[in-house]
Amino acid sequence: MGHPSSRRRSALSLACALFGAAPATGARRLVTRVGDPIPYRIDLPCGAEIETGPGLLAARTRELSIVVVATDMMAGDGDPLPVSEAGSRRILTSLVMGSDALLFALLDEELRSRRLTLAGVVRGIGTLGGQRAACVRGVFGTRGVRSWLDIHGTVKDGVLYMLAFAAAGGAPGPHERLSARIRESFTLPR
Repeated sequence: MGHPSSRRRSALSLACALFGAAPATGARRLVTRVGDPIPYRIDLPCGAEIETGPGLLAARTRELSIVVVATDMMAGDGDPLPVSEAGSRRILTSLVMGSDALLFALLDEELRSRRLTLAGVVRGIGTLGGQRAACVRGVFGTRGVRSWLDIHGTVKDGVLYMLAFAAAGGAPGPHERLSARIRESFTLPR
């Protein structure tokens, strides 16, 4: 397994490679998938092409690409705090979740590592899996195609969860309802 940040980078690379979207066709039936090895639940469009890897789930429909990344931020930590692992996880989670700047820094690092420059950026604090989350939306161009990107990130028990949506076109328009349904279905372990 690679370093957690390299796994996140490869996840966004996968999202960028999954473009080739067509206009949305309306409401879709969703089916539940479970994350592995880090558990979470999410409802994805029935019939979507699915790719998985350690801590990664990517789904592609004709109109939308969806990527979920679950990364243990403490994995491979060579110098843990002088407290129990559970205590270290609580401290890390508290630090990140208590700071809008740190939450956004996690998403900004992803975008920078992929050399994605977004135009028309909208930032906000929302929720993901019932947790406070940083949310970034914008448009970027790759291979001559303008694409809409909507990414959400949160931390729970020292695990970074990111959910990203991408669609060709530059505006969420017809994809917004489907992405909202998928985002609302995202459930973190208790």
